Amino acid sequence: MQRLFALLLIGVVFIGNERGALSANSASFAHSKNTMPYAFQHHPKPPPDPFAWAVNDQSTGSYYVLITIADDNTGQSRKCCVATKFLVGAMMSERHLDYSNGNEAKVRHTIIINQARAFHFSNTKALDNVRPRYSEELLSAVRRRMAQYSDAQIVKRFRSRNTSEFYHSFGKSDGWDRLDYAVAHVLLERGFFVRSGDFFDGVHVYTVQDIQKEQEMYEDGERQIKENNIKANSVARQIPGYGDVTKYFTISSPSFSDNGLPSDAFDCWLTRPGSFLVGDARWTNPVVVHKTVYSWSTFLKNYRTASHIAMRQPWLARWKRQYSGSITFISFGDSTHEGPDDIASAKKAWRKGGLKGSPAFQYHLDMPNHGDGEVYLNAAGYQALVYSPDDPEAYMAKEDPEYKSRPQPVPKSRAEQARLGVYFRPASPTLKGYQEYYVVEPLHGK
Repeated sequence: MQRLFALLLIGVVFIGNERGALSANSASFAHSKNTMPYAFQHHPKPPPDPFAWAVNDQSTGSYYVLITIADDNTGQSRKCCVATKFLVGAMMSERHLDYSNGNEAKVRHTIIINQARAFHFSNTKALDNVRPRYSEELLSAVRRRMAQYSDAQIVKRFRSRNTSEFYHSFGKSDGWDRLDYAVAHVLLERGFFVRSGDFFDGVHVYTVQDIQKEQEMYEDGERQIKENNIKANSVARQIPGYGDVTKYFTISSPSFSDNGLPSDAFDCWLTRPGSFLVGDARWTNPVVVHKTVYSWSTFLKNYRTASHIAMRQPWLARWKRQYSGSITFISFGDSTHEGPDDIASAKKAWRKGGLKGSPAFQYHLDMPNHGDGEVYLNAAGYQALVYSPDDPEAYMAKEDPEYKSRPQPVPKSRAEQARLGVYFRPASPTLKGYQEYYVVEPLHGK
């Protein structure tokens, strides 16, 4: 639920010049009868520091900003439109930072306090992230074409997502990515807040009124989350065995969710201090007639068994060390895996991969700020299936080298697999929806 409401928060983007000041006399606003940009009309108090809001936004669809990019290798610079997530990635690459120890948050802060909105790069990987994707000629063509639209017409056209007619007027679709940036550049010049789509193409404009509505939704969601957490913390203490479980675990993020059940289910994450192969757990406890069904002792019993079974796959310890990852035991009620509906796909992939029996234990693999996946083991622990989805950020931004280079739970190269001592064989390479499942086999003979 927290992620859902985080995605509802719409960040705001506006820069009138390199210092982010509004310019009521700018030629780009000359066609408007109002002295303020359209996005601010009828709104006496715009949100504070919209640039910071845009940079801090971390939802799937990125916001655009106008900044000056300086290539220190050539001495050339250019003011251009950049997606904020690419700018953050470029700064990380330029400073040779990984995504641990709060480095990403520090970089966002560094971007925000740069009042000149001018950024210098010499690292090739960083420059690839922010290099202008459109020419000055295309930018001029877009300016001319959009000059015929009033601000109200732009809002109607670019809010409805029906932008295909405008885009097709520029020619072939293989250049639409470049066109996105050029269009966003002009929209920013005209005072709009501009964002790329989450799961649809094109760019979209927002006014302050739009942002206000999203703020209200976010704040309402935050209140609901807070009330939910207070209730869930109280319930956690009332479940029998609470004193025993807290001897070993720290309970975090307790909440209620529907989980496809007729009534709510209690859900929480648990962390066990110390060096353990399976150091974390997630437990979902069904609720029937306003009461949880299972006790903490049920969870503890299953956790101990799952921890023991996981040690029968030595590659898991090597994976955890190599990628600084974490392994989380997943439990639904008194089972040692997710609920029946959620594990159905894994069972089918298990059979397609030629494994015997069925998956009995489930573990979540997490690589900090990178990919994640699932591991399924049989009751004895000697057969294993891995689910490793493609990074959704890489899918949404295929042109971004920063995301494309991020490691995944299942390494694709044989050299990386060899370091783990196993081979990841595709369970069903041709069956749609199951290409991301892999059977784990000993490396010997491969």
